[in-house]
Amino acid sequence: MAGPRQAKITKGSNIETAQQLARIFAVAGTLSPEDLTRGITKYLGSLLGHATDHMLAKWGKEFVNQTPKEFVLSVPAIWSDRAKAKTMDCALNAGLGGRNMETNIRLISEPEAAAVYTIMTLPDCALQLNDVFLICDAGGGTVDLTTYRISVLQPSIGVEEMSVGNGGLCGSVMLDFRFREFIQNKLGDIEPEDMNDVCHAILSVSCFSVVLMPARCLRNSTREYVNLQ
Repeated sequence: MAGPRQAKITKGSNIETAQQLARIFAVAGTLSPEDLTRGITKYLGSLLGHATDHMLAKWGKEFVNQTPKEFVLSVPAIWSDRAKAKTMDCALNAGLGGRNMETNIRLISEPEAAAVYTIMTLPDCALQLNDVFLICDAGGGTVDLTTYRISVLQPSIGVEEMSVGNGGLCGSVMLDFRFREFIQNKLGDIEPEDMNDVCHAILSVSCFSVVLMPARCLRNSTREYVNLQ
């Protein structure tokens, strides 16, 4: 049985490196834990480098160096304390904070981040103090359900978790995996580096279905299903 695949990263700009690592993480199940740790650290470091380059170009070195910085990383609600600690270690090793000043970097659950952002940006948001609401965060890797209460409105909105969050590894990435499995079963063995090209080719040929189906469904309340098997 073949062992975990080694991640190969070519040199490029910070944002190109981050994008390349994001593509590698899409098949994270083939990577060793050590590769994942190194990859996540490098990914966060590349994002930091890109953000720093942008700030330097806009405001200059003196302003950037003298301005206090705070980093907030969002993580899935279902992550364990161990996973959160590992994420914090990767962030610190990537340069997002010093070992002796961890107050400038913190973790927040993805549903909580989504809730605060939504409340602050909705023009007609009528939520009041002590209102309770449910967040369904359907993301790429996980789908999380969490209930929150608005605990404070001024000077900034704050929420607190009302129940233990629940969720599972059933995000959109899992749909990609199932699609890959379907193609593999239909076409036989395909080299990993060729799989993306095959999937994109199939989707491009069928793009008319992707474009036309939503318009048709909007005019018809009847749900339609397509059986791939």
